[in-house]
Amino acid sequence: MNPRGLKRVMSVLFSFVLFMVAGISVYAATNETQPATSSTAGVVATAGSGVANGVSPSVANEKIDIPLKVEWTGRDRVPVDVTLWANGVRKQTVYLDYQKHWEHTFRNMPKYDENGDEIKYTVTQPNITTYGSFKYKTTISGDAATGFVIKNFSMIDITVGKSWNMIPNIVIPGTPSPAAPPTMFFVTNVLSAFDDAMSYSLDTSLAADSNTEDENYDDPVNSSDDSDDGEQPDDRSKSKVAVPDSITVKLLADGRVVDTMQLTKDMDWTGKFENLPRYDERDNHEIQYTIEETPVLGYKIEYLHTSVIDVVINKSIIDIPVEKKWVGKKSGPVEVKLYRTCKVTKYDYNLNRNVTTTIDEEVDSAVLNDSNNWKHTFKDMYEFYIEDGENPVIYKYYVKEVNVAGYDTAITGDQNEGFIITNTSTDKISIPVEKKWVGEAANSTKVKLFADGSEVGEVELNEANNWKHVFANLQKYNNSNKEIKYTVKEVGEDGNLIKFDGKSYKVIYKGNAADGFTVTNEKENPPSTTTPAPKKPSVPKKHISPRTGDDSHLALYTLMLGTATSVLGLLYCRRRNKAN
Repeated sequence: MNPRGLKRVMSVLFSFVLFMVAGISVYAATNETQPATSSTAGVVATAGSGVANGVSPSVANEKIDIPLKVEWTGRDRVPVDVTLWANGVRKQTVYLDYQKHWEHTFRNMPKYDENGDEIKYTVTQPNITTYGSFKYKTTISGDAATGFVIKNFSMIDITVGKSWNMIPNIVIPGTPSPAAPPTMFFVTNVLSAFDDAMSYSLDTSLAADSNTEDENYDDPVNSSDDSDDGEQPDDRSKSKVAVPDSITVKLLADGRVVDTMQLTKDMDWTGKFENLPRYDERDNHEIQYTIEETPVLGYKIEYLHTSVIDVVINKSIIDIPVEKKWVGKKSGPVEVKLYRTCKVTKYDYNLNRNVTTTIDEEVDSAVLNDSNNWKHTFKDMYEFYIEDGENPVIYKYYVKEVNVAGYDTAITGDQNEGFIITNTSTDKISIPVEKKWVGEAANSTKVKLFADGSEVGEVELNEANNWKHVFANLQKYNNSNKEIKYTVKEVGEDGNLIKFDGKSYKVIYKGNAADGFTVTNEKENPPSTTTPAPKKPSVPKKHISPRTGDDSHLALYTLMLGTATSVLGLLYCRRRNKAN
């Protein structure tokens, strides 16, 4: 190869080498690793940002400050630890509380890593959903450039329990309670979890030394006078009001329904509304949650709010009718009062123990008159009370009438069937009776008095009492509100006849209850012992036939015959004239 050819070949080889070097440099520049992106925090560097290998040290060492703020809804705030992370690596943890106003700034944090890529910063806060009695929902927003904001929303759960005639209560004598149950006092056991069941004890300020912490505790000093061995009665099985299969409970937030729940026996009548915001995000006021039960027929609803549970108390109620009946003339309006009997327990400081007594308290009253047809119904009366702080016992209701002058009062019935008050007029009458004789009088006789056919009195009449007597203090009206019909009858009288010493007398009754009765005995004369003379038998008259020679009717017969002949002749002549 000549020198010129060799020079040309060397030029080509040199150009090829330069081309390969340039190609390798471009390949390396276009295949650098991109940082991972994150949606939570940090700014991600992008191609063309001017950050690459070979930048000046002043750019690579650029520092930034990262603001942090923790915000809360409501006043329920707790100290928190917040951790700063750089590309997933923990960098710093800070403790924030009210003294720091829940704010912090992470200062002089490197903006770029050793490769010149912008660092991705994030923050985290430990879970505080079960911090003491507080519960929170947490959200994190922002980035390293604008700062991070952690928001903690205070949340609550509302447990709902249902009670059927089972809330303990103590009756305090003298407590006004018309148409209402005895005053109830509650102490909620907040030391143990609810565990889907309610636990109550009596207020020790009212029932001291009750020792409710131990059900089996037996204190001989503080026991009740009326306590019985064994379990106290639970009368719920005797209730007139049926328990439904389920009930519906509404949850209201500031008076507005936000949720509903059904409670059933299979659920042990309990349920829970979960993860409810405690505070309104708009103005940060605490939301007032209440529960409301759909009305249940035959029950009155009460609500008990505690820090552990909201209790819906369903107390069975009954209606008690009362009716007034009169025997005799009706009086004016009558007031009727309703009472009930129950046992009360209170602490006797002299005896240093609980004492149980039975009291009768007035519950309601009503006025009966013609306008209400002498009837009234006491409505919505509580069926049960708690006798021993645990088991329901049926109230014993009864009625009393304000005394009505001039009437006797009788009350029948009960709270299940209703009461009937019968007022019987005490108006009395006196009925005189007198015995009279026609003929010879007997030594004495007896007369009975009957009221509507039933014997009510008997008296002996004789010369000593002048054959007279007065039946006094007799009822004027019967139970059918009608005047009683009084009658008299002489003892021994049969078919208005009576005998005294073998002598027969006719008995005659006269008079009535208003005017008095007279019983007259008229002696009957004995039949004659002389045989009367026989009477001549009467002879029957013979039948006399008319005599043939008798001409007493001859003229009459002749006249009748002549008249008939004349009539026939006249008819014959008239017919001939018509024929011609």
